[in-house]
Amino acid sequence: MYDWNGKTLQQLLEMPVKPSVLITRDGMLEYRGYNQMSVDLGFHTTLSKNDTAIAEFIEKIDREFDFVMITEYMEESLVLLANLMGWPLEYVAHLDLNVRPPESDSYTLTERDKNIIMDLNHVDTLLYFHFLNKFQKCLRQYDEDKMKHQIRQLRALNEELKERCVNETFIGDLNTYNPKKIIKYIPKSQSDRECVYSMTVDLGLNTSPGV
Repeated sequence: MYDWNGKTLQQLLEMPVKPSVLITRDGMLEYRGYNQMSVDLGFHTTLSKNDTAIAEFIEKIDREFDFVMITEYMEESLVLLANLMGWPLEYVAHLDLNVRPPESDSYTLTERDKNIIMDLNHVDTLLYFHFLNKFQKCLRQYDEDKMKHQIRQLRALNEELKERCVNETFIGDLNTYNPKKIIKYIPKSQSDRECVYSMTVDLGLNTSPGV
């Protein structure tokens, strides 16, 4: 039995046994551990060493999702999404949410850290690189100059949205369960529905609309 509460990432990576847990939230059990992305998509943790099951799972996800966005290519992802859906870029203009402030503590992973994490999350790693390769193929097939132009347009639209909607920003907790600090927004008093749905506000009262 290993005590993992309050440990740093580096300490967890050095532990001989890495924990995965079931947590209770709103009366429901939720898994937190290895291959979190794949588990959320329906993969069973008992099959994490079964290469055939992993390949079949990735093929299944590939069939079910026509387009998978990649976080580190978010602007390109949004441009490709708008193109796929036949939308104007205004439809994917947005405010960045769940972003940590620049002065927040950060941890730089070493190559050894990365290898340990990828090994522990073997299924997620294979799933990620499958869709990363597929996404990069889409990028190569898209006109490079057009992509650069549309990214500039998207950034301008994001600035316009922020100017129209945001009165000020503040640093707050990620959510009730997670005290990690992120940038949040306070809307202008005349903010419209689009503004309200573009931001998360929590100043002790829930002023965000219910979904």
